[in-house]
Amino acid sequence: MNTKIGVVAGSALVLASGLAMGTELTFTIDGIGNFGDMPDDYGDRVVMLDDGNFHYDEHGEGFTPNIEVDYPNTNGIDPSWWGSGYGDLVGIYFENADGNGQGEIVLTADYGYEVVLYGFDMSAYGSVFSTDPTINAVRVMGCSDTPLFEELNAVISETTHTSYDFAQPLRAREIRIQFDTANLGNLSDDIAFDNILFGQSSVDVEEIPCYADYAAPACVLNFLDVSAFLGFYSDGDPRGDINQDGSFNFLDVSDFLQDYGQGCDVD
Repeated sequence: MNTKIGVVAGSALVLASGLAMGTELTFTIDGIGNFGDMPDDYGDRVVMLDDGNFHYDEHGEGFTPNIEVDYPNTNGIDPSWWGSGYGDLVGIYFENADGNGQGEIVLTADYGYEVVLYGFDMSAYGSVFSTDPTINAVRVMGCSDTPLFEELNAVISETTHTSYDFAQPLRAREIRIQFDTANLGNLSDDIAFDNILFGQSSVDVEEIPCYADYAAPACVLNFLDVSAFLGFYSDGDPRGDINQDGSFNFLDVSDFLQDYGQGCDVD
């Protein structure tokens, strides 16, 4: 059974909607070869199409100077680069540890901003599959435990590519794009991400989800957030004036503690 949470449409629908686009991670990286470690700073704070050995595309909105991209290598994940052979895609992210089956790319916005995800492509390595493989899941997560998008039993093209284009872009302070290919066993590394298209948007102070989440890591409240708040409060920084009344007093401290106590299971 194929189950989806979220709204997916063809790329033509997204383009026809008039939505402005942003940075596109094409994984065009000079000097890297097959099985090369994915550079952890590829995609960070993009302000130009060509930045040294890193190359990007964009579709009208501009760039994303307030977003960082991460390729986690925890839990045995081996984020790597490959040139061709995954359908018709050229230059891709894949998870190189056979049998691990967990791939993830994380987009994190600065405080006061959100990531806006428009879509991405996926493909399978054509020479090892005789037909389009089915994988356990494709997911997009935010800070909440509820997926922003989920497709179970996802069929991934091994001849061209499978596009995930969001007619209503997905928004969150942090977005984690994931695939679960554990059902493929030792072929779990033969699934790829490419052409990740995202933008950024500023968030009005009163609309910031989890206001107390000042410090990295995003979506987690800890002593670093407390320390950041105390610094803002002591310095008279507007970010410490939580109730936005122009004064710094016990009301701001009370509001911070209340927001901190509620946790960050929101997007």
